[in-house]
Amino acid sequence: KLDSGSDFKPQPKLIAVSNTITFANPKAPVYPCLAQGKSWNE
Repeated sequence: KLDSGSDFKPQPKLIAVSNTITFANPKAPVYPCLAQGKSWNE
């Protein structure tokens, strides 16, 4: 799990993309939510 957090930290683009996905796919906000959650939790 720690590896995932490290992966998101040096790649802010992934977080931005996740945000876009949230707006584009409101039916599946779980994926971007998890990505952001891990990033912020770290």
